[in-house]
Amino acid sequence: MIGKLFFTLTYWLGIPPWDTGVTPPEVYKFLEDNSPGKALDLGCGTGTNVITIAEHGWLAEEWIMCPGR
Repeated sequence: MIGKLFFTLTYWLGIPPWDTGVTPPEVYKFLEDNSPGKALDLGCGTGTNVITIAEHGWLAEEWIMCPGR
């Protein structure tokens, strides 16, 4: 119960500690090696990676089940 409350509050406040706001180098490598297409980011958090993917010409969507998102 406390874990769920912490998780929910950090999203509502916009400060999830696990979200660095930095797209990992592996995603950039994938984008360099592949032509734009469609991408689905499951469990996307605050959307850092899906934004980066879309900025590289991909049709990118995110899906998350989190209150307030």
